Amino acid sequence: MEKPTYVPIDMEKIKNKKCTFISSEEALKDVIPIEWSDEVANGDKRVLLVSKN
Repeated sequence: MEKPTYVPIDMEKIKNKKCTFISSEEALKDVIPIEWSDEVANGDKRVLLVSKN
């Protein structure tokens, strides 16, 4: 198994970025919870999430 490679953070790139702080409520206001079936919710069935990358 290959070791993951990491890229160092470019501090020059992020130093001058404008930051806006928002509350958790504001950040999550448009999130729609997944409506799992009863079988998934009680553990009888499993869900496999796969990345498209």
